[in-house]
Amino acid sequence: MSVRSALNIEPLLETADASWPEWTWPEPSLAPFSSSQEVASWRATAMWQEDREVLLALGRLTFVEESRTSATAVLVSGVLPACESVVSIRSRNTRDFRHVEEVAAGYLWSEVVQYPWEAPLRGWIPQGIARRVGRALDREFGWGEASERIWRERAAVAP
Repeated sequence: MSVRSALNIEPLLETADASWPEWTWPEPSLAPFSSSQEVASWRATAMWQEDREVLLALGRLTFVEESRTSATAVLVSGVLPACESVVSIRSRNTRDFRHVEEVAAGYLWSEVVQYPWEAPLRGWIPQGIARRVGRALDREFGWGEASERIWRERAAVAP
């Protein structure tokens, strides 16, 4: 399993692609694309600033009711590789890596939704979101300094 599998995002991406022109028309930077797959292929060779503009355009579309789900699904798919890298590093701390992936999937979706698209942070957006997911996992599972104190001080006991 992976974070992508835990998200079960493929049906959402298919719906987004089927109605791409209807929900992307307000953003001119998305006009060259006709699907989420084209965006993903383009991003592999795009300049950092161009990539940022496309992600910000998708982020602005999350504020529009008609395009919220589709834009969020495409954004999550776009930042997924960075997040999966963070999850693979964090899941070394546990044997139950599938559970970590499932929890990370929930945090990834919520971090994309809560990202400040109107006043974005500086830097590469996927890395920023992946960092936030990593911190959330640290808090959730009690890893590192970001963890809740109660979890850092727990002790396992045999029944």
